[in-house]
Amino acid sequence: MSSFILKIIACISMLIDHTGHILFPHTKILGYIGRLAFPIFAFQITEGYIHTKDVRKYLLRLLLLAIISQIPFSLAFQKDELYLNTVFTLFLGLLGLTIYNKNKTIGILYIIIATIMTSFINFDYGKIGIILIFCFYIFRDKKALLISSFLILFAYLYWMHIPEHKTYYWTTERLVNYYIPYYVSTLFAIPILLKYNKKEGPKIKNFYYIFYPVHLLVLVIIKYFI
Repeated sequence: MSSFILKIIACISMLIDHTGHILFPHTKILGYIGRLAFPIFAFQITEGYIHTKDVRKYLLRLLLLAIISQIPFSLAFQKDELYLNTVFTLFLGLLGLTIYNKNKTIGILYIIIATIMTSFINFDYGKIGIILIFCFYIFRDKKALLISSFLILFAYLYWMHIPEHKTYYWTTERLVNYYIPYYVSTLFAIPILLKYNKKEGPKIKNFYYIFYPVHLLVLVIIKYFI
């Protein structure tokens, strides 16, 4: 499975997830399908870092995309407080890899500081996303450790989100309706990523940068008129 196919799967998954969240908020199955997107995008950040000819340009493209996407993201998800979109998280992860490869000690310190920062500023996927990118990179040739870190990080992520729902804590209903479906759905990303053949496939680089903000804006417009 080439990088191109992985990105297409991630984009389709993300579109389904955001369509459900924005237009059909009570249709849970769309959210389950959407759990594939972020792990694949995080994995692609590590692959992009390994193969890019100019990491500075790569960082700049991600930062510009994050800034441009923030308005449609905010319109789509309507948070009461500042909540930064997923691309900011991907940017922080990529920056961490760049620093780590120049100086491992400073790189690890950066990861710690970045994860602490996400406790005060809301980033989509936050510290879990940053650490996941780091794990994808350092464990890229160690499948057992890569899978183990994936399982642990997402188990922690969904556990952390349960207290946000004031009606429930660790009740059977909450486990069955939220934790287990979302966690298990995310695990389906593992066999998809293991099928990666390290080939790039067709090049449509600009498509991915355009797709994120545009699909959010289109969904917001559709919601406005229905």
